[in-house]
Amino acid sequence: MIRNIANAGRVTGLPKLLSHQQVVTDFEFYPFDEQLFASTSMDSVLKIWKLPLDGELSENFEPVSQMYLNKVCNRIYFHPSVSNTMVTAHSKNRLTYSHGR
Repeated sequence: MIRNIANAGRVTGLPKLLSHQQVVTDFEFYPFDEQLFASTSMDSVLKIWKLPLDGELSENFEPVSQMYLNKVCNRIYFHPSVSNTMVTAHSKNRLTYSHGR
């Protein structure tokens, strides 16, 4: 949703993305496809989402992929110039590299 800056204020009635069982810790859009983004949360699950072309989210909006991590993931980063590459950062500063969607 794009809003005019002159119409600042609270927005109500927007669809909710019921994504994780616990608090979302980070999300990041994929630099090679503006419809794809990843999210992670305190539930130790990394999910990849694809927004619909029309921008309309339904109540049954589901991730296209998910990975169960063995630790809580605090940050996710897509590589800015290499497609299909992502880094996740965990609370102990360990990194996990994922290749592919």
